[in-house]
Amino acid sequence: MPNPDTISYNELINGIAQFGNIEDAIEILSTMPTPNSSSWNSIVTGYVNHDRAREALDFFSEMHSKDVQMDQFTFSSILSGIAGLSALTWGMLIHCCTIKCCLDDSIVVGSALIDMYSKCGQVKNAESIFKSLPKKNLVTWNAMISGFAHNGDSTMVMQLFKQLKMERDLRPDEITFLSLLSAVFTQSNAIETHN
Repeated sequence: MPNPDTISYNELINGIAQFGNIEDAIEILSTMPTPNSSSWNSIVTGYVNHDRAREALDFFSEMHSKDVQMDQFTFSSILSGIAGLSALTWGMLIHCCTIKCCLDDSIVVGSALIDMYSKCGQVKNAESIFKSLPKKNLVTWNAMISGFAHNGDSTMVMQLFKQLKMERDLRPDEITFLSLLSAVFTQSNAIETHN
């Protein structure tokens, strides 16, 4: 690239990381004159999206040790990786970081925290975050509905679905209905097993 700027570098890193060539993306990051949080976030996301969450955690730790500024997308990506690993201790540490960075009220971070706690079996923590968020979007609602479904609480799934339908600017989507189906399926299996 002739005279590349930070945006050009970030686009290149993001594209390479999306294809799974993360080591190449890291090589480019190391040669960048002025990397920013987006440069680093692309690599964290690349690791997470290619089922390499443990490496994403190592890279996140490196970001932290080098005092790279972290934003809501950094935390959202790493929390997604932690959710996939069900690594509760890491999740709690990252949650503390979000509070320290004053990002725990962000819809993006809040939704990721709900998903992480739910997948780690801590649905009460997820519900507490859901209730405390000042604003919620459909992703937030779906994360909580899915969390209850994942943890086998079909009653709360139905209750939350009814509440969502009453929200003025939000409409359930295919993810909402998949969570509903999952809850109904789990409930019918529990009834059959009991009989």
